[in-house]
Amino acid sequence: MHTTNKERGAVAGILGIIVLVAAIAGLIYFVNQPEGENTPTPVSNDDSMKMPAPMMNITLAAVKNSGQSGTALLKDMNGKTQVSISLTGGTSTQALPAGRQAAHIHDGTCEKTGGIHEPLTPVENGASVTILNEPLSHFLLDLEAGDLYINVHKSETDLAVVACGNIVTVDEMIVQ
Repeated sequence: MHTTNKERGAVAGILGIIVLVAAIAGLIYFVNQPEGENTPTPVSNDDSMKMPAPMMNITLAAVKNSGQSGTALLKDMNGKTQVSISLTGGTSTQALPAGRQAAHIHDGTCEKTGGIHEPLTPVENGASVTILNEPLSHFLLDLEAGDLYINVHKSETDLAVVACGNIVTVDEMIVQ
């Protein structure tokens, strides 16, 4: 049996009407739903729903048998960067020195040193916390331009390096 163009046009017209009726029925159903079922849930301002703050964890290795090693944690804190340093003395004969130890973020690496990028709060009794007025993303951009490292000195007056850690790749970034 052979269909004519007139018959094909009629079938296409009927299919078009069926699609149109189905679309109108769906719209009427959607509009007549009880309120709340089609309303998106508002985003919560609850802190538990926020993305975790990005961080970088850097291992600070002992330099020249100083016996001092530890970690530095760079953490985004509402558009600022918190740098927390924690050092230990290594052995009972190599305890942490009394007094304050200068600490800095430098351009370069522990092996190829450079100038001070950011001064940090001196380490005292093995700990230091500094709040820098720039976001952690600033340091990530700096890493694209070149390497950075953190070092801790013997004291505020004796700038011999006792612990050092490279911040050379974004691969060190972790999420808490």
